[in-house]
Amino acid sequence: MRLSPGRFYSGVERQCLIKTESRWDLDDLRYARLMTERIENSSKRSKTVMIRKGSTQDIPAISSLVQEAYGQYVAAEGSEPAPMVADYRHLVDRDQVWVAELDSAVVGLLVLEDRSDYILLENIAVAAHLRGTGIGRKLLEFADTQTKGLGRREIRLYTGVVMTQNLHYYPRHGYVETHRDFEDGHHRVYFTKAIRPDESFVADEVE
Repeated sequence: MRLSPGRFYSGVERQCLIKTESRWDLDDLRYARLMTERIENSSKRSKTVMIRKGSTQDIPAISSLVQEAYGQYVAAEGSEPAPMVADYRHLVDRDQVWVAELDSAVVGLLVLEDRSDYILLENIAVAAHLRGTGIGRKLLEFADTQTKGLGRREIRLYTGVVMTQNLHYYPRHGYVETHRDFEDGHHRVYFTKAIRPDESFVADEVE
């Protein structure tokens, strides 16, 4: 299928139409737009994401991330999920908050608490427009590194039963469901991950 006169095409769409005319028996612009999204996502992945300790200056961005990530579940939960009522200023002061930064913007959040014999991953969130670009994976890997550096051999976390995508996401990253319970007014699913000790150390920043 050739370019239609008088119709606007983006640069990527134009290239796709010109270079892949043999494929347009399937669908014309849908394929071009898919290619555009893939190229845009690839560009996002190629940028450097830095993970650093959160500061009080990050709290507005953190609050926005949390609202975006968990606000959609308020109706199903019947009340605000725990991350929405957490005191992030207090958590920052206790050095429990880490943020993922991309192009000087906070695009991810990680909250870790040392429970002496294990690490509790209390919260992880990624900006909606960057989900699927590997930032969540980087944050989980960072949690592994922190756990090893503290000499702990286990990470635990919980998520809401209604957050069904999480029930598939965490097992793909090594977490195993241990049990389900009703706690603090919420139906929760609990996970654990075994961490093997090694010579890793705790880094304040990673790229």
